[in-house]
Amino acid sequence: MNRNILVLSPTLRDKAKKGILMSLDGMLVQEVFKRTIPCTYEIKSVLPEYKKAYTDSEISEAIESYYAQIPENTITLLFGSSLIKSMIPRLKRTSMKDINGLMFTERERSFLCSYHPIEVIQNQKLYPEFEVCLHRFALGYTYNPITGPHDIQVYKLDSDSESILSYYNEHLAGYAHVSYDIETNLLSPYATNFGPIPVISMIGFATDTHTLICINDAVYSDGVRSIFQTSKNLVGHNSFSFDDLWIHQNLGIKEFRSMDDTMIIHYSTDERRGTHGLKSLATKFYALPDYGGALKNFISEDGVLTSPEILESMIQYLDYDVRVTWYLYKDLFNNLTPNQSQVYNKTLKPASDALRRMHSRGVCIDSAYLRDLKLRLDREVEALIVEIRDQLSIRDFNINSPKQVAEVLFDRLQLPVPKEGRKTGYDIIETLAPYDLTGVCLKIRDARQKKVISRNFVDGILTRLNLDNRVRAYFMLIGTETGRLACRNPNLQNIPKRFGKEIRKSFIAPEGYVLVECDYSQLELRVAAYISGDEAMIQAFREDQDIHRLIASKMYGREPELITAFQRGMAKFVGFGMLYGRSTMAIADQLKVNLLEEGRLEEASDGRVLMRQAESIVREFHEGFPQLHAWIENTKKSVRERGYAESAYNRRRNWSLFTAESVNSSLREGVNFPIQSTGADICLKALTNIEARFHGEHVRPVLTVHDSILFEVAEDQKDFLISEIVKIMENPEGLEGTMRWKVDTKWGKDWGNLQ
Repeated sequence: MNRNILVLSPTLRDKAKKGILMSLDGMLVQEVFKRTIPCTYEIKSVLPEYKKAYTDSEISEAIESYYAQIPENTITLLFGSSLIKSMIPRLKRTSMKDINGLMFTERERSFLCSYHPIEVIQNQKLYPEFEVCLHRFALGYTYNPITGPHDIQVYKLDSDSESILSYYNEHLAGYAHVSYDIETNLLSPYATNFGPIPVISMIGFATDTHTLICINDAVYSDGVRSIFQTSKNLVGHNSFSFDDLWIHQNLGIKEFRSMDDTMIIHYSTDERRGTHGLKSLATKFYALPDYGGALKNFISEDGVLTSPEILESMIQYLDYDVRVTWYLYKDLFNNLTPNQSQVYNKTLKPASDALRRMHSRGVCIDSAYLRDLKLRLDREVEALIVEIRDQLSIRDFNINSPKQVAEVLFDRLQLPVPKEGRKTGYDIIETLAPYDLTGVCLKIRDARQKKVISRNFVDGILTRLNLDNRVRAYFMLIGTETGRLACRNPNLQNIPKRFGKEIRKSFIAPEGYVLVECDYSQLELRVAAYISGDEAMIQAFREDQDIHRLIASKMYGREPELITAFQRGMAKFVGFGMLYGRSTMAIADQLKVNLLEEGRLEEASDGRVLMRQAESIVREFHEGFPQLHAWIENTKKSVRERGYAESAYNRRRNWSLFTAESVNSSLREGVNFPIQSTGADICLKALTNIEARFHGEHVRPVLTVHDSILFEVAEDQKDFLISEIVKIMENPEGLEGTMRWKVDTKWGKDWGNLQ
């Protein structure tokens, strides 16, 4: 397949640089192609050189000349409305938004229409559509493969077992990969005390030429079970963390594992959040409309499909799902770059297996304690609300009303209005509390937070509690750009510090086990020291010094033993702040917060003095850790030049376009990415290696929160097993050498009382 990118004429800047797309427009095209399937292409211009104006006849002659030169089997990507309407006259009266991303055939030649990259730079809302065009161009399809002719066979009965297996073996089994997908009545295959029994309603298998769909009773037939028991070439989309779990739990085939997962493969090529769903990829790569929107309520609670109309729609829906998955695997997997392949095969694929096992076992919950905690929290919230209303003499005061709370804080109590305005969020109320002599601020804060804990965490856990008294949260590999795990249903990584201990007490060890929490000590600072090679920081960690006290001594020019708690607190904020790209203004704001917490209101009120102090703190930090500072500046330069940052484990984060509005935040993210991503993978690889080492016997990972992992550990071998866990965690894969990696451990019978 030949590929041409065509513009109408070079620009003035192109003329100066003697090329085509030689400015920001070309940079944008190159950056988008970093995220898509590798392909070769030529950039051409219809008109030979830049000129202020061409006549219609000159343009027509040039177009005729180009048509004569286009070889067969060529896709041409047309940039810009003027070129498109000149090349394809029948589109002259068509709006650009109606033809962008579409393929047209003119004079037996294939053309893909796109906005010009200059238009995208001027209007960045067009970027997603522009990116879709370049993805389709890279794939090289002149037709839509998903909707092309293929055979569909549907089975509905358990008695169809032999026919199912016969069709699969004859038409699908011989392929290098077969895609599969399931449709279920619930999100989780584990039964709870609330809601219906989990049921698989449909299973589909596909190649490019055949689709096999099983419905209702046929799903649980021996033929389907045999496919999963014997097939080693099945691929799915989100199958590692969803479909495989259902096959294990609902069909009882514990040994089954998908060969590959196209969602994780796509994440290896594009780290951005929210871009990996099957429907969005179907649109992005194959120009399919969102075919799932009207089908969300088609499967009933009991999982049975009965209505002929629903059956027909669901068959088409599942057919699209499995065919998109089949083509995604074909188009993505074999085109992974060496870097992407290493991330997928060495990090993400093994980790997905460990996370699936961790999800399957869940964590044990003391449900009676949680129910008592809910009653206590609800009573305390009501008591606080009564206190606040009595104190303010406002009978209908609502703590969740921003308007009412603002009126009380800024009008009634006359507290200073912060620079953010009359906002009443948690951080604002924390900042205002030192000025409030009535105590109302803290009562509002506590009432709100206890209410959130009761609703989001206590209720969130109880409603998801499975019949074995365990809760199984989903830990997602694809939830962040950096590789940090995200958690949901329920989110156990977001338990607030204040009152959080009460929630954690409900997480308990089963009989014969204890809970052990292993937490990397100052992981991101150690990663920063390792990556930058900063000798002062490396030596401090090697000697097990208090790193925040050392940073404070550099910042304030004092011996470490003379550093105050206030100075150490500022050093902690600044140390992490440098890694997260915090500005001098942010450090001045934190200095003000710390002064307020100490009751030093007068010092906190002079903004100019605070800024001078913050500038001095930043300057002294840079001088105290010159190698870290040099690495930060070099990383910013590299990100600006290359358009991406890279972690120690070869993950990349890409930036498609730097603008005046985005460049500073992009460079801050570029500095933080290698540190946070490397730290995330250190913890992820430790979890993976520990799971592989113990296979869930005697040591069982049950959850992870950022830089820590919580285990169930056999009590009679506790000391030995903890030492083995620490040994693995303190020797991160591939990062041996100068840095000392340290893990702190605590253990106990419940998560809230570890020692």
